[in-house]
Amino acid sequence: MTNKTSLLKLPNISRSAFNIGVVLLFSLGFVFFIQQILESPRFDALKYLELAQQVNSNGIASIKEPIRTFAYIWILSLVSKISYFLNLPINLLIFLTQLFTYYLAIIVVSNVVNSHSRILSSTIYVLLCANIFVIPYSGITLTDLFYTSICLFLFGGMMWIEFLQKSEQFISTKWIFWGVLLLSLAITIRPAAVWLLIPISFCLVRLLWNKSINIFDVLLAILLGAIPLYIQIVLNVINYKVISFLPVTDLGSFQIKWGIENIKYATWLGGGNPQNFYPSAALINIPTQDFTLWWYFNNLIDAVKLLIVKLIGAFDFDYLMPYPYYRSNQWFLSFFSFTIFWLGLCGIVIHLFTNKLKLLGSRYMPLIIFIGWCSVSLISALELRFTLPLISYFIIVASVVMYFAIVERNKTVLLFIGAGWIICMPIFYQISHFIRLQSTIQG
Repeated sequence: MTNKTSLLKLPNISRSAFNIGVVLLFSLGFVFFIQQILESPRFDALKYLELAQQVNSNGIASIKEPIRTFAYIWILSLVSKISYFLNLPINLLIFLTQLFTYYLAIIVVSNVVNSHSRILSSTIYVLLCANIFVIPYSGITLTDLFYTSICLFLFGGMMWIEFLQKSEQFISTKWIFWGVLLLSLAITIRPAAVWLLIPISFCLVRLLWNKSINIFDVLLAILLGAIPLYIQIVLNVINYKVISFLPVTDLGSFQIKWGIENIKYATWLGGGNPQNFYPSAALINIPTQDFTLWWYFNNLIDAVKLLIVKLIGAFDFDYLMPYPYYRSNQWFLSFFSFTIFWLGLCGIVIHLFTNKLKLLGSRYMPLIIFIGWCSVSLISALELRFTLPLISYFIIVASVVMYFAIVERNKTVLLFIGAGWIICMPIFYQISHFIRLQSTIQG
């Protein structure tokens, strides 16, 4: 595979793997799409649709929602126009658009992986197509599937740039431009995507340090790629007289406060109070005033306990649907999410100390992606949907580390992974049981 190869072409994998992936993704997606129709959109999902219609009527500058950025609303407005032109139900077209965007991201990752191994590419392709944690978001108007898809594009792009750099191929400025453009789009779709600045910056610094690209080309690509941020700044200046590409409402302060008070949160549609909190009072001493980042530094023991428990809770999928109607007391789904979590952590550690998982790029890259995600998500009012980009990345890491261990017949790595899994799974379940007991909605 060369620098000029399109990463959007159909992946060069086995026909059976390709067919299985397509069938799994679109059949599972359709099932969840039908379920979303039966349940009807609520809360943010309904609000986004209303705002998209408002954009079509009065323009993007008419949106005065200080807690939101423009990009996802603008995308929905375009889909709405196309649905009207084609005389198709808007919900169906939104579902197909979101699912197809995710599928394109899978194709990009698969093509990058294919530069190393066709078997591994087929495996990752099928596993991402069967990503049961992400697919339920394809049929609902929330930012999560677009956000996760962009994250996968960027993960694949960073892996590709690392591959080009190691093979001493020329790295075109266009890769930097598209990376910055996607990063800017992700931030204006979901501001929490600012965590992606950490791995993207690390990737750029490596390119400059190794003199793989000219600094002036990088600066030009950044200036051009940041167009979505410029648009958000202009909209904020017009509507609020504030120069910022983030929401005008200071959500960060609220998220930090809620993130200390609660282990995690879910929106509940099963009747009664729609807010399902998992208070942290049984775990730590809740402050009466100091709801800032300094709390973590001033209360190190409680902070470590809270962050570890929140990390485990982030991978405990006690709910699968974005807006659940019933509690899932089964632990079946968490078996898979915890296994992915463990294998992802193993991949980070093994690559950090051995630098053998070449596909993942620099030995520090998986760790930096993990720390970047944790730095924003774990201190916030954590919801399971915040985990979707990381669990998708961990599917890639898990596949790579298992492929390496099996192909290399590395008994030490296999023993480390297997023994650690046996030891850690009961611990994960025990912590998750404690978290579920804190839920304000039981039964």
